[in-house]
Amino acid sequence: MSTTWALLGPFIILFVAALAIAFIQRRSKDSCLKKLDRNFVLIQNKQKNWITGELQVFPKALIVNYPLPQETPEGHAECSYIFYEETVEEIRMVLSPIPRAGTPGHDQWLQQVQRLRHPALLKTATRKFRNLFNMIRDAFAQSIGMLVGVFKQKTAMGKIAGADQQVAQVGQKLLTVIPNSYEPALELYLSKDVAVETFYDSQFRKYVGILEEYSEKFLLLRDVCFDEPPECGRLSSGDSPNHFTVVFPRKQAVVRHFVKRTKHAGLAPSELTTDFRDRLPDAVKNSLPKIPTDVPQ
Repeated sequence: MSTTWALLGPFIILFVAALAIAFIQRRSKDSCLKKLDRNFVLIQNKQKNWITGELQVFPKALIVNYPLPQETPEGHAECSYIFYEETVEEIRMVLSPIPRAGTPGHDQWLQQVQRLRHPALLKTATRKFRNLFNMIRDAFAQSIGMLVGVFKQKTAMGKIAGADQQVAQVGQKLLTVIPNSYEPALELYLSKDVAVETFYDSQFRKYVGILEEYSEKFLLLRDVCFDEPPECGRLSSGDSPNHFTVVFPRKQAVVRHFVKRTKHAGLAPSELTTDFRDRLPDAVKNSLPKIPTDVPQ
């Protein structure tokens, strides 16, 4: 029996690990985009066209289901739009409208913002544990290699060419299959107001919002005000015309500043405050460049 297990053990481990990897990859979604899953969104592509509808997030694709079928000159009606993994990188921004002030949905949204600004202890502890795992992930991978070496010496596994390498590779892949991005600098800014700088069409623009999440490819900001409503249309009467949750691609956007707003969140356009300069000596304060009080689109 022990001999049979020694021979079949590595193959059983490989099979179970492969099933686990396939299951995780099938359910693994971008941590920013999945927060907008099943939400009504407006997506702008690199051609500046707006695609609107209900968003469905998949591991390697996005589907936008149109509110109404769209007739085409060819004589058929299109009901959805698919972004494949390659075309997801062409997205310039994803907007999810916020309920207009005075509506029941707006009150619920304000409660969500308060929970975001003051996360529960369990949520904070879970994220710290995840970050700790990311930091020591390499140590786990090395431990797997050592365990495989011990298993190889004490069983007949060593007689199977390449079996130990396959088991070690599968074990290491299990540790990296979940794309959790960990950046200490951005962790400090989570749940805080930040200014994100974007670069499109040779122009720099800044947007202020609450940094809720980041991933390797995207940044998610809540409570973002636009100086002017985006020319995207198709908003309902209950949606704010210039107030959105926004996902920015990190290829064209970076978190540039930690900011303080001079207006209440959700009620007025965001502004950068300069109150920290009032506490500086005059000689230092006069030597600093002037900071604008408004955030350009």
